[in-house]
Amino acid sequence: AAQFVLKSWLDSGACIYCVKDFLVGWLGARYLEKDAGYVITSALRAGIDDSSVYAHAERWVKIFSKEKAAIFPLKFLLKQKPLGNDLIEATISCVQANPLDEDSLFRLSKVIYAATNQNMDEWHLDLICNAFAKVFQEKNSTGGLLPTDSEVISMIFNSFCRHPFVRGAFWREILFNFVRFSKDPCFKLVEQNPKFQAVQWQILLHDAIEYEIFDLARDHVEISQVRQIIRRSEGEPAYQALLTSGYLGPDLLPDPRSPQ
Repeated sequence: AAQFVLKSWLDSGACIYCVKDFLVGWLGARYLEKDAGYVITSALRAGIDDSSVYAHAERWVKIFSKEKAAIFPLKFLLKQKPLGNDLIEATISCVQANPLDEDSLFRLSKVIYAATNQNMDEWHLDLICNAFAKVFQEKNSTGGLLPTDSEVISMIFNSFCRHPFVRGAFWREILFNFVRFSKDPCFKLVEQNPKFQAVQWQILLHDAIEYEIFDLARDHVEISQVRQIIRRSEGEPAYQALLTSGYLGPDLLPDPRSPQ
């Protein structure tokens, strides 16, 4: 009964700190129970800022990381800096168990970004890259990529173009997924969003061609499409300089979508 009273109170918008001590005590006794997740979700949604509540929430998420219900608490827990290994591993476990959830890629993007600012060991970097490959490929193969995913995936690739990922041990797999993304209808939305940094597409395009993951003949349309994104972002003089230098690959047959 206490669970429903707490949840109702927290959901009502009433003073959350009036029940804070009771909430902390209740979570300390019940965080091993699956249904405690409903109270944790309500407390975090209500905006409670208490280290004890966050600690119990992390313990709950770690235990029930494969449950779909863990996706929402992670929204708040992933705002902490730095991210602890337990939280990183729980996030990866959650998104891998729920790859088609609409928020799975966004939650994972927080962990990938954290990896560019924290000193993570290779084992965790491997976990992160494998998780992205699983979630992205599952969504991609089932037609489950949403229009909003194009922005999140672009943010992820922007992080992948930074240390410790760029040209590291997992770079080839990252490039394979970039090429897959360029073939998805959602990629066309990237062309329409001017805020994406061009440098990420330059690096990815150059290396995907260099590593022979992009096939110059077979993938002509996709290569041309990435080039057009770089052209819009960099401006014509800088784009032509990149082409002349050969950084964006050799000459292709004229792309019918390119300006004449």
